[in-house]
Amino acid sequence: MKQVAALFIAGSLFTGSALAEDAQITTVEQCKTAYDQCVAACDGTYKSEDAAGASRAACGTPCAAKRAACDAKAGIDAAAPHVKEGWETAKEKAKEWSDKARKTWELWMEDQNKQDAPGNKLPEAKGSDKPKEI
Repeated sequence: MKQVAALFIAGSLFTGSALAEDAQITTVEQCKTAYDQCVAACDGTYKSEDAAGASRAACGTPCAAKRAACDAKAGIDAAAPHVKEGWETAKEKAKEWSDKARKTWELWMEDQNKQDAPGNKLPEAKGSDKPKEI
């Protein structure tokens, strides 16, 4: 039960945020383009003789960090529809199991309420079930 609750909370948070940003889905190509523009800006700011210098490296580091974050978001955006589909399937299964459990409980309660139902009583011992003296 704890797993279902955890799945529900995680799914709600994940699909909620993914659906809220549905209009701004990021792709790997968009990440590459943004990274190339960032690096080009660094190249324009620092002369070619500084290409291997610390100033150039300091400029390129945020570009690489933004690219990594962008790629991660693109992966999440690509997975969001599959997570939503899995979440819907899990909800359907949970409802199906809940309905089966409810039906089983109702049938059990019907059996318990019948007048002629033996309930949880043990059968009475028959004469042939008793040990015989020799």
